[in-house]
Parts: sequence; structure tokens; C-alpha cells
Amino acid sequence: MRFDLVSDLHKDFWDDNEQVVWEGLGTSLVNCILGDISFDSNITYATIVDISKHYKYTIFVDGNHEHNHECGFQEHNQQLKNELGKYQNIIFLNRSAIVIDGTAFVGANGWWTFDFMEPDISREEAYMYFLNNSIYSDPFMDEVFQTAKEDARILCEIVAKLTYDTAVNEIVILTHTSPLKEFMDFNNFSNKHPAYFSRCGSSYLIEILKFDTNNKIKTWCFGHIHQEFDKVIDGVRYVCHPRGCKDDSPENLYYYPKMIEI
Repeated sequence: MRFDLVSDLHKDFWDDNEQVVWEGLGTSLVNCILGDISFDSNITYATIVDISKHYKYTIFVDGNHEHNHECGFQEHNQQLKNELGKYQNIIFLNRSAIVIDGTAFVGANGWWTFDFMEPDISREEAYMYFLNNSIYSDPFMDEVFQTAKEDARILCEIVAKLTYDTAVNEIVILTHTSPLKEFMDFNNFSNKHPAYFSRCGSSYLIEILKFDTNNKIKTWCFGHIHQEFDKVIDGVRYVCHPRGCKDDSPENLYYYPKMIEI
């Protein structure tokens, strides 16, 4: 199995003449898009459809930007899923799985648990930081945390079933956010307050591996942190291939999909 990986296109943060043109970029039959295409749902929809024209299958996992800092995540996802449903080759993974040629892709956003800076900064301290220094509301942050728990719980259940499915040879986990804080190089963002990094991922996600009793998970792809990462840890290859925003990733003016081979 080979698939192309992209994430964090952040089309809102790049000029019109700096957008990725997908004609001729595909290196596989499958493309996995791991969220944060745009704050504008119309742009997100149009981008997914455009990318899907160049692949046999396009798999999409929503990011936090797809929700524009507004509550009602599952309602937003259902609306986008309904719109994308008219395209047979587009799969919106939202706490769900798709099996292609013996490979199961299992995905969800993952969201954040606000504890990626513990023990230096507690979850409670991180909450207060975002309440006082960002546009996140208290209800929004509560939904983030509750959704992170539910995303992880459901993905654990899916993996527990797939690990015994004889039709599944390997499992690829697709999340928008990171399962481990070790992936973040804090030195590259020295201008950020330390509490900022508490929203980089979910500490619940890594529990998914415990339910893979037949060791079928060999690859975990994620986005969100705006840093390139490709490393094998305890037999699992973790890959992050984001474009990021222009201000923090100017080197990604020329951005291409990353081919992942299992």
C-alpha cells in the first residue's frame, strides 16, 4: 500500500499565487488529507473535491480550523460529510474506518487534552491561559476536551475489532493532532508562550495502541504541529507532513505530497 500524505494546507494564510496546484503532483492512488485546510467551509469543500480529481481515493480527516473556533463539531462534520457524499471516491473519516486492499485507515480529528506541557504547566493552567489570551471560549474548550476523549474511545473500539479481522493486514491511524508530545520541537517556536503547546495533541490517543493486540498498526500519520516528522518509535512509524502557515513555514512555498509506503 502506498498513499500520499498532506495536512495543514492553511489556504487562508497563503496568497492566491502561492496556492498548491495539484495537477501532476500525485504519486499514489490514495491521498490522505489530515485537516486544517481552511477556516472557510466552502474553500475546504472545494479543495477536497479538487484534490480528489487526481486520486482513486481521497481520505479526509477534519482539523480544528474546519470548525472556525465554533462549538458543534459533530454538526459541522455531518454537514461537510453530506456535501462530500456525492463523490464516491471521497471518504470522510470521522471516528470511522475504511479498508482498501487489506489496509485499514482509521481516523478522527483527535483534538487536544491541554496537558502536553505537564508537569511544567498543568491542564488547569493551560485552560486559563487560553481563556485569557485567545479567542477560545469556555464552552469551546470544554467541547474540545470532551471530544478528544470520545474520539480516542471510539478509535480504540474500532482498532480492537480490526486487529482480529483477517481481511485487514495492517492498520494506518490518521489523526489531525499528535498522539505524543515528544514530536514537538519547542525550540523552533521560542516566541510562543509555553502554555501554547498544551493544545498540540491528545494524551488519550496513544491508548489506541493497547487495543492493537495483533500489532497491525505500523503507521500513524498526523498534522497540526506544523513541523515535519518521520520516525519509528517502538515499531510504529509516525509521520507529520504539514504545509503550515506562511509566517511559520515560509520554506513550504513549494509544497508537495509525501508518499508513504507500508
